[in-house]
Amino acid sequence: MHALSVVFGLRAIYLKQTWMQIFVVYGILGLCLGWFGSTYLGDFLAGIWVFWLLLAIYSWALIRTTVRTLLADNILRKYGEANFLLASELGVSSTRLEINAKNSAYPIASQGKTQICLSTFTFYVRTRLGSYLSKQILYTVLVIPLTRQLPHILFDSKRAKGKQFRSVYLKSQKIHVQGTFDLLFDTYVPKYYAVDSLSFVSPEVAEVLIQAQEYDLEIINDKLLIYAPLLDEDGIATLKKKGKLIATAFNDNIDNYRDDRLTGEERRTTVTPFARSLLRSPRKYVISAITSGLVSTCFIVGSFLAAPEDRKDILLNDLSIIAYTLFLFNSVTVYQIIHENGKRLESYRSSLRPPVRRKNHIYRRELRF
Repeated sequence: MHALSVVFGLRAIYLKQTWMQIFVVYGILGLCLGWFGSTYLGDFLAGIWVFWLLLAIYSWALIRTTVRTLLADNILRKYGEANFLLASELGVSSTRLEINAKNSAYPIASQGKTQICLSTFTFYVRTRLGSYLSKQILYTVLVIPLTRQLPHILFDSKRAKGKQFRSVYLKSQKIHVQGTFDLLFDTYVPKYYAVDSLSFVSPEVAEVLIQAQEYDLEIINDKLLIYAPLLDEDGIATLKKKGKLIATAFNDNIDNYRDDRLTGEERRTTVTPFARSLLRSPRKYVISAITSGLVSTCFIVGSFLAAPEDRKDILLNDLSIIAYTLFLFNSVTVYQIIHENGKRLESYRSSLRPPVRRKNHIYRRELRF
């Protein structure tokens, strides 16, 4: 089993494809390869090398996907799906925003307020014959309570899944911690809270975080969330050990942290509403809006250049309607994100402004009587 784990990468399973998805994807690819081989195999020598290369890549991908899916099924069957849970922190997590799919969580183990959950994101494909579950993104999530509420912080590991959150949050919120750390993580904190965050993400904390460079980490409210791929028992034990060290390092550094934008005892335990979530980026929706807008423009311009009897067919066909719909959806989403960011920024700035005092207001009121 260890050899299989090394060869197929079974210790880093994020994606579980269903048998329907495997059949559809690899069935179509197999038909294409068969057609290519029957058409070009006997014609010229170069075609033989290309065919066998493609066949080798196809076979490896099919075997790897099948074995990884079998292992994922075995682990999921072992954990079961009892005790359904949708933790509030997981419901607003960066991972859910990045994947943009339905989310559910199943507790695997708990110790006090510390929980290990199996978080599942499901994807469905709609066809004319109905919908079917195509694949699942799987995360093992360790949730550890901290001693106080902190600003929303995301440590996006470049080793785990690359820079997966760069299109989810505004780039202006990314900060620099220190040289070695920045090579391993992209760190996002709320705008105007960079100095606050660096006050408790100290070099000592950064050193402990580097030991967990294979995971994505996030602080939401008073919880530390660590995201790992689908893990076996040994992997979960390692995750718990590293998570405990990280939580201890944070708790040792946040006792003296105060959010000076608040007053009184709130400064010791909470942060402003603005600091509790990062500002989203419309980047991926802007790209989609531009692409679908260009396609829509091509259909519109093409309809005017075509013969009068063909204009309607070009302007209103299946592909053009899909392009118009995507353009409208993405444009509205871009507007909503920008508008929501503007509202949050204005609300934050308003909360910092001193109240306007109207001079002689009481005096003028008394004169009326």
